[in-house]
Amino acid sequence: MANVLTLDKESKKIGTEKKVESFMTRHRGLILGLGIFVLAVALVACVCFGVLDSQRKKGVAAVESIEYAYTNGFDALTDEEIVARQNTALESLVPYTKKSGVVGVRANMLAADIYTFKKDYVNGIDYWLKAAELSKDNYTAALCRYNAGVCSEESGDVETALSYYEAASTDTSFLLKPHVLFNIARLKEGKGDYAGAQEAYQTLTTDHPSSEWADLAQTRLIQLKLDGKISN
Repeated sequence: MANVLTLDKESKKIGTEKKVESFMTRHRGLILGLGIFVLAVALVACVCFGVLDSQRKKGVAAVESIEYAYTNGFDALTDEEIVARQNTALESLVPYTKKSGVVGVRANMLAADIYTFKKDYVNGIDYWLKAAELSKDNYTAALCRYNAGVCSEESGDVETALSYYEAASTDTSFLLKPHVLFNIARLKEGKGDYAGAQEAYQTLTTDHPSSEWADLAQTRLIQLKLDGKISN
């Protein structure tokens, strides 16, 4: 996420609880961060899954065609046109979401992306998890579980969101691991599990000290200590 780079500069300015809360409120979307990069991830997934046979190539091409028809000129569409494209894309994806391998992964990720954009989090979670299961031996599984966690959090189910975030965080190859660790700590702090939050914040600052999220995590640790919620 290109905008994440701005967090380093801004987080260094945060010195009090009020400022931190203000920051987190203003940047909720960025902090929550879906990390949904369907096209880029799917293209890499093609490589990770190996050389595709002719039938799979046709399936991938079909999903790409659906995706292009859905996203082409998207920013200029009216709300009604967006809904129409969403419905068309979802209907067209149905036979491909039932397939295995890279075709099924791509189709389910695209369907999940569309449902998440629609804020239909129930279906979003379902399709993210289907994609994760189909790619369980590939790094895309962690991304899909992470996004299932975001959908769960957006729907108000914090405990389930935590379970998906924690599942994603166990994948050492997951590129968004610092982000997911911050989300785990943030949710634990929010529900009063300060020891759990401290552990996640400290893991983030220790294992990923150069991450943009490490400075914000350090700020939270300082504030929690000042508030007497955690000890040294």
